[in-house]
Amino acid sequence: MAQAVLPLLVDAVAGCKGLEQVILLSLVTASIAFAISEAGLFAGMRERLRSWNPWLGKLASCGYCLGHRIAFGLVVIYQPRILRAKKD
Repeated sequence: MAQAVLPLLVDAVAGCKGLEQVILLSLVTASIAFAISEAGLFAGMRERLRSWNPWLGKLASCGYCLGHRIAFGLVVIYQPRILRAKKD
């Protein structure tokens, strides 16, 4: 199901501007962070990361911490702007 929903979210985020885009990016960030840090589907990945590097394992298990990294990446990609300069 996530594979079917993700392209729809990407198209929705790309099609919006301003505050709508910021709100959608926030929802996408929270959804991805929660899925990776809490869902059983990613439990193996979190354990593997924890065995390789304790810091990465802790990062993948903390939705708050992971959300900041995901948000940074999405902001770099989509570059949302709430306020725009007025052109004369």
